[in-house]
Amino acid sequence: MEPATLQPIKLYTVNTPNGSKPWILLKLLDIPFQVIMVNIKAGEQFQDAFVKINPNSKVPAIVDPNQIGEKGEPLTVWESGNILLYIAKTYGKGLYLPDDRLRPQAHYEVLNWLFLQMSTVGPHFGNYYHYKMHAAGENLDYPIKRHFTELRRLFHLFNRQLEKHAFIAGDELSIADIAIYPWSKMIVVIPEFTQAEFPKLFDYHARVGQIQAVKDYVKFDEDIKAVHPHKPFTEEERKVLFFRDR
Repeated sequence: MEPATLQPIKLYTVNTPNGSKPWILLKLLDIPFQVIMVNIKAGEQFQDAFVKINPNSKVPAIVDPNQIGEKGEPLTVWESGNILLYIAKTYGKGLYLPDDRLRPQAHYEVLNWLFLQMSTVGPHFGNYYHYKMHAAGENLDYPIKRHFTELRRLFHLFNRQLEKHAFIAGDELSIADIAIYPWSKMIVVIPEFTQAEFPKLFDYHARVGQIQAVKDYVKFDEDIKAVHPHKPFTEEERKVLFFRDR
């Protein structure tokens, strides 16, 4: 299908690193999409309508009316890495994910780095930030040091990779970059991690930040923050976000 013939994909999201991933890829591919912001602080992700889309009650998630599943309903896809993989395979025509039949090594190299992001960068950065910003007053030296050390190791890994290639998985922009960049660019919130230590990674962030789809997302994010500026979580919001056990 050509983009002009497509119905808008529904993107359920928030303006977070994970939420930005499908937004950027859809923009890169010029695929029409409708953004549906989910108020996770109010617990909208636990409402029945959203649980039907993602039983794990996390964003992002998409509903694609252009692809119909076995039950005659539009396809639903959740988990940000899986969404990137789905969009690239369904609509990319070899862009951002090389064809596995024509370029199998390049294809699986992208997936190597995509899944590394999902299993390491996101969880470690998310937990580091959580303990630093949302768990004040507790003895958290060990978990903070643990996640800090692993992030430093990962950023050195990326820096070495970028000494050899223009992008993370090779010399072409890929869904690995779209997964990693929204997290790795947050290196600036950790003052101990400097451009002198990670020169190639900082250069990479500057280059990726000039891609039009990325610039468009930054504008989208800024517009949301202008209307809904960040405020400390209330106790009720903390319960919803951090302490719900089912």
